[in-house]
Amino acid sequence: MRNPVILAHKTIIRRQWVEALLTQAAGYGMATVAIAAVLATAVYAASTALNPTQRTRPPVVALGLLTAIAGAGAAKLAQAEADSDWAYYRSLRDETALIVANAARLESEQTWGLNAQGLAGVSGGVSVPGDEPLQWFNWQDLADADQHPVLALVGGMGAGKTRLAKYIARHVLGRPGEAIDAIAFDLYADNAAWEGFRCIYDHGQMVRQMAMDLELLSNRAAAYRQGQRDFTPVFRAFDESKFSIPQIRKLGKAEAQTLESWQDQYGSVTRKIRARVCYLNTSLTADALGMSADDRGDVTIIFPGEKGIAKAMQDSRMLKLGTRANGPLRQQLTAALSQIPEGARPALVFHDGRWFPAAVPQLDEHGNPPGVAVGVSPRAITTHDDEPWERLERLLTVDAVRPATPRPESKLNKLVDYIAQNGPIPRRKLLQNWAGNNGIKAATLDAMLETLTTAQTVVVTSEGYKMGHYNT
Repeated sequence: MRNPVILAHKTIIRRQWVEALLTQAAGYGMATVAIAAVLATAVYAASTALNPTQRTRPPVVALGLLTAIAGAGAAKLAQAEADSDWAYYRSLRDETALIVANAARLESEQTWGLNAQGLAGVSGGVSVPGDEPLQWFNWQDLADADQHPVLALVGGMGAGKTRLAKYIARHVLGRPGEAIDAIAFDLYADNAAWEGFRCIYDHGQMVRQMAMDLELLSNRAAAYRQGQRDFTPVFRAFDESKFSIPQIRKLGKAEAQTLESWQDQYGSVTRKIRARVCYLNTSLTADALGMSADDRGDVTIIFPGEKGIAKAMQDSRMLKLGTRANGPLRQQLTAALSQIPEGARPALVFHDGRWFPAAVPQLDEHGNPPGVAVGVSPRAITTHDDEPWERLERLLTVDAVRPATPRPESKLNKLVDYIAQNGPIPRRKLLQNWAGNNGIKAATLDAMLETLTTAQTVVVTSEGYKMGHYNT
């Protein structure tokens, strides 16, 4: 019987047994220290009393007695904690036995054979004997950005986070056949896994893309205020953000501010303009999700597969599903997940302070359900080096037909003219003289220079930036 919640429970039981054993061993150690201190003090006092040439030193005796008292107190506290840990271990063991028995009963009643249509129809919840029903999570609810502004997928390697993220992007947030502006911030740049996304692996490039996103979001917000509603979906997948976020902050104050603004924007104004962010991590921490502990209600956290469920069940700090008080809730979730239809994968979802059982549909490697083929939009698979003019125009305009070369009045064209007249010129002087006069931020200037060098319009020398050879 490989019910994912039962497997998670067994993992927790083993961990609790080790913790209780170590606590009890610590208590025995403290008791040994107390006894040794008493014996050593007694031997010292007796030896000095029998030897007329020596005199008992009160501070030494007092120190020995204090050590004995401290050891005895610590041993008592450790023993009390060990008793509590053993009691919790026994309760978990009994709880798991009850879960296994209930699962066996449900299997004998053939309730494990529910099909996907029947499961989807249980809108009122899954009946759990003796408890309130739990409502199944509906994946299409994620399309509501007001209710689910920020998404997160948590689970070990192989939990299916990437595949589920592609499913959400293409079949929940995007309309059938609709192009998606999809980018994956992936430290390992697995282009094969992120097929249909543009991958960015360098932390500096991530910050530059975030600066471009801020321009994009600002323009979209202005367009929304003017009545525009039909925006192309923007989806940003931030893989292993737990590692990348601290590294980006170390790049400098400006980069850290760009990151913070980017996270704030995707958690607030993007709700109306079809721009969403999804964090993917192997561990559950507030910093990895770009939030504080008080903001966790704004993030919809999904734990896919057995590895994801195990993460949720072992968590006793952040969402606290693994605490003793939530034992009845774990039983409810276990009974609900035992009804997962054949072929679907189990998952848990935490949203707005509530837990939901969920059934992840069968998905192919592209994140598509069986029988559903979604063509990959050329816009979605544009590589980092393709069409550099088009990429950079996003800094200055939004949702407009972008030319293959910059318009004569564009700031990019002005930068080309400035370098042609003054090059070679160092970046420092470009930032001081040209960027300051044209209202261009440092991150935006770097993105513009990167695009010009990629297109070989501008080259970098030891003296600074100058026009490419074919332009001279």
